[in-house]
Amino acid sequence: MVSRNTVTSYLKEIQNFGYIEAIPSQDGRVRAYQMSAFSEQMFHVYLSVNLQALDQIDGAGRSEVTRTTPEILNHMHPIFANLMLRDTFLSAPPQSIAQLVSTTVGISVLNEMTQSVTASPAGSMERIEIALDSASAMAQRYGVSRGNVARLLKKVEAENDFGKTGKKSWISARLVRDYHQWQARKFAHVSASYVEACRQYDMACAVA
Repeated sequence: MVSRNTVTSYLKEIQNFGYIEAIPSQDGRVRAYQMSAFSEQMFHVYLSVNLQALDQIDGAGRSEVTRTTPEILNHMHPIFANLMLRDTFLSAPPQSIAQLVSTTVGISVLNEMTQSVTASPAGSMERIEIALDSASAMAQRYGVSRGNVARLLKKVEAENDFGKTGKKSWISARLVRDYHQWQARKFAHVSASYVEACRQYDMACAVA
């Protein structure tokens, strides 16, 4: 979907941040990478947080299982990654949320924009009034520049999915619906990968 140079540049960037590390090879023409220990740990935290969120919905106790048997998270990781990559809604999200879900800070801003929305938009509703901190306050909270947050908000505003009327902020009904579907698909993949990971872990224990 992108050029080889784009991928190479991105790999170098995340290697510099310590998210991946090069795998030693005798062939200098072959450059392969693996996740760093730090990156693996952070991904386990991400999966654990999402399992806790699912448990709040149905009380299934998944997070307690992985807390006592963290090896299950090792099985979950590649299954979840593959499910997410194959989901075209997530790999090419709707324009209303595309600018936000492509970056970590963007997802945080999106969560702030939707946290006060307690129900899906009904009928012909087009705009939903929200309580939203200033760009400066959000930037300070997430350790980025104010310009970074302001640019994200401008991009969403350009799509007519965010705006202000006087001192009050609003988001579009389609942004809310798309966000709910984005979250629902992610949670579905977390749930499915947990079930398959438990099966693989039980099979591995049976063989051992």
